[in-house]
Amino acid sequence: MKHMMVVETRDPLECRDVEWSAALLSGLRKADVACTLMLAENGVLAARASGRSALVSGLVDGGVEVLADRFALAERGIADSDLAAGVAGADLGVVVDRLAAGGAVIWR
Repeated sequence: MKHMMVVETRDPLECRDVEWSAALLSGLRKADVACTLMLAENGVLAARASGRSALVSGLVDGGVEVLADRFALAERGIADSDLAAGVAGADLGVVVDRLAAGGAVIWR
């Protein structure tokens, strides 16, 4: 596998099964697979630098790329300057780019 991306649409502070995505990506990253968590829809709420989501900071510390959909951020009034360390804004087109490059994507 070249790359694994999980697109998470749910806020991990409201939906505990978001932890499954984090566990999957952490495990794959430990197996030396390039991994990305793409936060979309309400998932971007976890991207804020509020310190409330250890899930995101744990993934960043573990070498997982964490992206947040710019459209969803704008809809929720979250500026790039509000993002947690290691989280970058990105367009959803990155999902298509990863698929075109032969990566795997799970949309949750």
